[in-house]
Amino acid sequence: PLRDAGWSLPQLFIARQLSGQAYKMPLYRSMALIRIVAWIVITIAMFTVRPPALLVAIFFVMYTVYSLTSGVAGLPFMDIVAKTIPPRQRGSFFGGRLFWGGVVSIGAGYLVTLVLEGHLGLGLDFPANVGALMAMTTIVATIGLIVFAWVIEPPDPKPIEMAGFWDHLRLAFQLPHHDLNFRLYLIARVVMIIGGI
Repeated sequence: PLRDAGWSLPQLFIARQLSGQAYKMPLYRSMALIRIVAWIVITIAMFTVRPPALLVAIFFVMYTVYSLTSGVAGLPFMDIVAKTIPPRQRGSFFGGRLFWGGVVSIGAGYLVTLVLEGHLGLGLDFPANVGALMAMTTIVATIGLIVFAWVIEPPDPKPIEMAGFWDHLRLAFQLPHHDLNFRLYLIARVVMIIGGI
């Protein structure tokens, strides 16, 4: 729930400002930096914080920060993908991301089992074993964020003029009724969320 709400809610409020900017990558990069810092804080906390309540609080605060900044970065990400990948190749791009992400997650699940059960010879007890997993997550996430941040973004030829906030919200709620592709996209997202549950 934190991840899904964090992804969706900020976009409703920042889309208006972002539409008037020719380049979206600066926002993506600044959000990537905050996301990396959130993972680093979680990782350090796993190795240094002992009171369980404080550890859980740090995790949830940092994961909320990570989720919200992911949502803010989601709009620049989608905009840059739309500007750099031709429309007929976007399905393959996102399908490939989901497929290979699923394949890698199977291997990652096995790695999690090995680390948590102590089969790798690390000799780590809880919460340090989870900290080791967080450190691996931080490294992999950082690499992914940096690689995308290197994309050379073409400018928007004509940034959209910003509407007022309430006009923006009204248009956002009317969009599914007027745009079949967007309506189908929303239905697909809802089905994916229900499937994830």
